[in-house]
Amino acid sequence: MMDQAITRKQFQALVAELDGTYRVMYELLAKMPIPMLIVEHQGDNPIEAIRTLARAHELVDMEELDEPLAVQVRAMIADWLTGYELAVAVETYGPALHRVIGLKAALARFNVSAYYVASRLG
Repeated sequence: MMDQAITRKQFQALVAELDGTYRVMYELLAKMPIPMLIVEHQGDNPIEAIRTLARAHELVDMEELDEPLAVQVRAMIADWLTGYELAVAVETYGPALHRVIGLKAALARFNVSAYYVASRLG
C-alpha cells in the first residue's frame, strides 16, 4: 500500500533523527552543574540507555537549576523516551500513521526543550 510505504520512509527518517537527538542530549546532560553521564551510544546498549535516562530524569531535582531550566531538562528527557517508545511500537506493530505523527511530535518537543537547555547551559 502506498500510504504504508510513505509512512515507513517517514519512520526511517525519524529514527535517524531520534539517534541524532540522543547525541545532543548526551552532550547537554554532560554540561549540567553536576554532569549526568548516560550511555554514550544508545544503540550499543538500549536497555542501559533507557535506565540511565530514567535515572537522570529523577536526578534533575538534585541539580542547581532554576525551575524553568529544570522543567525543560525533564521535558527533553521525557520527550526523547516517548519518541523511543513510539519507535519501538512502530517496529513491533507496524508504521501506523498515528505512531509516526506521535514520534514526529515528540521529536519536535524534544528540539524545543533541547534548544532552551543549550541556550541556558552554554
